[in-house]
This record gives sequence, C-alpha cells and structure tokens, in this order.
Amino acid sequence: PRPVDFDAFLVQAGDGSFPVADKMIEIRAYFGFDGLFINQEGSVSAAQIKKFQDFLRYLKRRDPDFYLQGYDSADFDSGEVSYENRLSENNLRWLGTPDAPIYDSLFMNYWWQATTGGADRDLSKSAASAVAAGRDPRVVGFAGVEHQKGGFRPEEDFGSVAGPGRPAPTSVALFVDSQIWLNGSWDGATSTVEGRATYRDLEQRFWSGPTGNPGTSGRLEPRTPPYRTDTLNYRQWDGIAHWITERSPYGTLPIATDFNVGVGSAFFLEGTKVRDRGWDNMGCADRALTWQFWTEGDVVVSLDESTSYGSGHSLALRGGGVIHLFKTDLTADKAIAVEIRAQGVSAIDLGVTWQDAPSEIDWQPLTKTDPAGWDGWTGGVNARGRRVARISLRTSGDGRIGRVSLREAGKPLKPATPTGFQVADAGDAGDGKRHLTFGWDLQSDAVGYDVLQIGASGTSWLGRVHRDVFFAEAVDLAGGRQFQL
Repeated sequence: PRPVDFDAFLVQAGDGSFPVADKMIEIRAYFGFDGLFINQEGSVSAAQIKKFQDFLRYLKRRDPDFYLQGYDSADFDSGEVSYENRLSENNLRWLGTPDAPIYDSLFMNYWWQATTGGADRDLSKSAASAVAAGRDPRVVGFAGVEHQKGGFRPEEDFGSVAGPGRPAPTSVALFVDSQIWLNGSWDGATSTVEGRATYRDLEQRFWSGPTGNPGTSGRLEPRTPPYRTDTLNYRQWDGIAHWITERSPYGTLPIATDFNVGVGSAFFLEGTKVRDRGWDNMGCADRALTWQFWTEGDVVVSLDESTSYGSGHSLALRGGGVIHLFKTDLTADKAIAVEIRAQGVSAIDLGVTWQDAPSEIDWQPLTKTDPAGWDGWTGGVNARGRRVARISLRTSGDGRIGRVSLREAGKPLKPATPTGFQVADAGDAGDGKRHLTFGWDLQSDAVGYDVLQIGASGTSWLGRVHRDVFFAEAVDLAGGRQFQL
C-alpha cells in the first residue's frame, strides 16, 4: 500500500464489505494458492491504518484459510513506517485476536542481527514476546534473511541460532532467494545449457548445503566479514536443509514425477520431442523431490535438459549408489505398483523405509519390461497396511531416470480420455497466427492436461494445465488445424 492510491484500495461498500478484499478471495479460490505477503512499506495516516486493519479482519472473517503474513514495517497505531526488527508486544498486535485475526504471522525486518549488534541477535526476545502473548514463536515469527543483496553471504546468520540438535527460536524468512538465478539471467549466463546447469547447481547448494547433498549440509568454512560481498561463495553457507527439517506433500498415492520443474528448452511426451523451443509455466511443474539430491555411494545426480521422458528434464546419473527421493507419510492396504522409465542404467532397486523400522531400507529389485529408448522398470511393494516413510532408488551404471511412478496396483497410470473438448478462435495474433482458447470437462482423477496440435509434420505441444481451460497464444495454424487433449 502507498498513500497515493491507498484509499482506493480500502473502499468499503454500504453493506460493510470491502470489494478489493472480495476480489482477493475470489482470485485465491480460483488459483488455489495459500495466501499473500503484505509488504506495507509506505507511511499512511492513522485513519488509513485502522481502516486497513478492518479490511484484513473482514478478509479473514470471510476466508479464514487465507494465509496473511505482514512485514514488520508499519506502526499499528500511527501508520508510519517503523521497523522493530524483532517480535514485540507492540507489533504482535498485528496478529489480532482469536476472534478477529489480522495477520497469521510477521516477517521480521533484517536488523534482528547485524554485523555490529542487532535488535535480537539470538531471537530470544522475539520468542519470549510471542510466548508471553500466547503464541508459538515458530508459527508467528519469521526472521528475515536478505539474500537479494547477500546471496550465500548475507549479514544475518540464521545458522547461529539453528541447526542439528538446536531447534530455531523462530522460523526463518528468505528474501529473494531466487536472486542467485536472477543475476545469472540478467548477465546472460543462463541463456546457455551450460550456464543453466551452473546456476541450477548453485540453487541446489543454497537449499541442500555447500556439497549439494542435504545429508552432508553445513558450512565448510567460517563466515568472515564484510558480508554481502563474494555472494556466490557457498562454502560459508549452511544450506536450508541444515536448519529446517524437511516436510512432504506425499501423503497418498499416486506419487508420480517426470521431473518437470516448470520451465524447459524443449518438451517431451513418452520420450518423443513434441516441442523444440523454450517454455515457462511453473503452474504445471511436478511436485518436487523431497531432497535434491540426497545420495549415498558414488552416484552423482544432476538435472538434465538434453532429453526427457515426459517433461523438459530428466535426472542424469553418473556412477552407482542410492538416491533418496520422497519423504512420505502414507499407508497402502493394497500392493503398490512401481514403474520407472530410465536410460542406460543396468539395474534399479526400489527402497522403502517403513515408519516402524526407520533405520532400515527394504530393497526390492525392479524388472526391465520394455526395452526401448526409455526402458521400463516395474515391480511392486506389499505394504500390508504399514506406513511408508521414505522412497529411495538404488541404481547401477551411468544413465538417466525419466519417470518415477507409484500407484495402487490395478489402477491405470492415465485417466480416461477427457470429454467435452472444444477449441475457439480468440483473435488475430499477426503473421497469420491466431490466439486460441480450449475447454473440456474436468476429471477428478486427472492431475494435468496436455494440449496438442496435430499436423502433417507431426505433433506439437502447446502447453499443460491443471484446469479445464487453456489459452494458447499466437498459434501458427499452418502447423495443423486439428487439436488433441
């Protein structure tokens, strides 16, 4: 919010509703995201800040699941910009009350810890203030770390308060952790395959630690000032995995990944290239592997964009060893069917770690069933109602993994062909191209839909979406006037 147009943002209807809040709720419901970060770094009047608090209370009343995190930047009473750089009795008022919540949490400004001091260097004051207010400090407090300027060497050292055997007093907030990649993009380094591989490796070290393996996270050398210099020196960086215990979205079957990271220089379906130019759609990315990459043995894993089975990437393997893929919390009463698509590797075993035997891995050899460009490897796991805690692979030989799929035995990998498929012209795009819209009937058992253009020269991929509508920009109809879902 900024003073110039803040009043327009806060317009309240005669019935007491806030139209902008209603639209925010509508947008969240359509796109399915969790919530928003409110970056209020502009001074407003006392009347405006009170109206803004009413706005947020209204939003939370209408949509209690709409997650809101506020920045430690606005005085609760005056509306003036004010950074406390910690949790306090004063700024915790921004959380509201259980009956009338405002924010769910606060992003603490970076000066909780600085080279020469800081408001709360060990975060003990913030934790104590939250507890005194009846709050869990790890739920409501996020200590900011400034990566936009600091990269791997920010001024703030969250590793000084958290690590193995040392639970953090609060949670951590990472400001522009994508800046490492952005810098490479702005410099043109990520315009080449080699450059993208370099910066993906840096991103992996940011999350997993300086070795790129979360199993060996933790800085390799002590931090030395001045900070916010030598920002790509990952040897002085712990890795997020060193501070935070991993969580997992894998609580039910099926589990499937084609290693789709939401961007690529080409696209493949069942091993066949169906697009030979770049694309970018984070909305169709697969759920990520829990660890990138937790390995044991000699195997070295990297993301490979030269070929893929069902996306724009595959996992390249050099050497043999164990790759831990998914942290899970699932129970299967029936057998679990396993299917892997791979190239080059000479053997694959599936490893299951049961919750009742966490120190052991139950290995099951997979059988090569479909030797082709991408070999099929299949097998099964008899869960017998036991809870699965982790899924791993053990491989031999150099090669690639293109797909990993686990589903209840007997259930198909693909749902039935969608019904109601239709295409409509949406306007001239110039140069003989047309904008097109597509629609179909949404299926409860489908997680994504690929829109294809069929022509004399073959099949072209226009895009993938999870919804029942798709907009294709500037389609060259010379490539075909038939379309398939």
